Amino acid sequence: MLGLISSEFLETLTNEFLSVLLLMILSISARFLLVLSGQNWVKTFSHTAALTAFPIITFAITKVISGNLATLN
Repeated sequence: MLGLISSEFLETLTNEFLSVLLLMILSISARFLLVLSGQNWVKTFSHTAALTAFPIITFAITKVISGNLATLN
């Protein structure tokens, strides 16, 4: 099975996974910094979910758009 998957694809997949993981860590860190600074609104589940999801969604959209722009040239 692994012989069918190219090393370039695995490297790209690993880079994307690490980018998403880093975004999640930074988002959670930002939440804790907001809580430490006295921002109690961020303690709700919906705000925590939004703080974690929005950077990942933005990253995915940006990657798709940049991929499409690269194919136009």
